[in-house]
Parts: sequence; structure tokens; C-alpha cells
Amino acid sequence: IHRAAAGIGIERFVVDDGWFAGRRDDTSSLGDWRVDRERFANGLAPLTEHVHQLGMDLGIWVEPEMVNPDSDLFREHPDWALTTPGYEPVLARNQLVLDFGRPEVRDHLYGRIDALLTEHPIAYLKWDMNRDISHPGGADGSAGAHAHVAGLYAVLDRLRAAHPQVEIESCASGG
Repeated sequence: IHRAAAGIGIERFVVDDGWFAGRRDDTSSLGDWRVDRERFANGLAPLTEHVHQLGMDLGIWVEPEMVNPDSDLFREHPDWALTTPGYEPVLARNQLVLDFGRPEVRDHLYGRIDALLTEHPIAYLKWDMNRDISHPGGADGSAGAHAHVAGLYAVLDRLRAAHPQVEIESCASGG
């Protein structure tokens, strides 16, 4: 695919869903933003080098605002999801929304994405958000939608400051 894309003048090759640890379908692993060593035994470096040798930039898909209940992140921090206390969390697309209004959520996700961009010469993030916020409250019962959006912007600002060469595109509902 890489060679065919380069051969017709494609400038950027984007790795979509499935590059991160544990992801085999849409029911698991959102939130676990580590390179899958079963699929990429040597990390993303060989792929990045190959794509660059063909004259293309590398892009990668992320959906940092979401978490699957079947993920390491959710098992470790179920309280990080936007939920309404006393109500069963509503899944959409097998996902919950992470509460970017919480500093620890922002710091964790910034750290994961920053590490990805620091370790690999990635030129583009396809930043997805594929579900609505259905329970816009924090786990503590506070209103959460505005704080979530403000927190998201803070993470994007930090990433832009640390990696000004990376293009970040909001995709679908777009974060």
C-alpha cells in the first residue's frame, strides 16, 4: 500500500485505528495509547522510516477523549469517565467520554500523545471524537461539559506548543 500510494503522488500516509496495544475491534483498548508490540515489534520506527523513504509524511489516528470500558485505562481509573452519579453510564459505540475537566486526565493523555510524537516523526494527528457527550457530569456530580471542552483545548494548546510542526485535524464531531 505504501509503495502504491507514493507511486501516485500521495504525500501523507495515515495509520488509522488498530495501531495501539490490545485493539482488535471497536470494543476494547481506547485509552491505551501505547504502540502494539505484537503488530509493531520494533515500534513505529520501521514504518515511519519506510514511509519517509518513499517521500511521504506519516500521520496517525487517535481518539483521546474516549475510553472503552474494556481498556487498561478504564480498569485503572473508572472515575475518569464523564458520568452522572446514580445512573448507569450510557455507552455509545462501546465508548465513554473521558473527563478532560480533570487535571489528571489531561496530564495522562497529554503524556501519552506527547510521548508518541516525541518518539516518532509523526506529521499529522487525525484527532477523532465519534460520540456525543450523553452524561455531561463529572464523577463528583459537578457539571462537566464546559470544563471538558476547556480541558480539551488546554491539551491541544500544550501539544501545539510542544510539537508545532504537527498538524492536528479534528475529525468526525472533532473534539
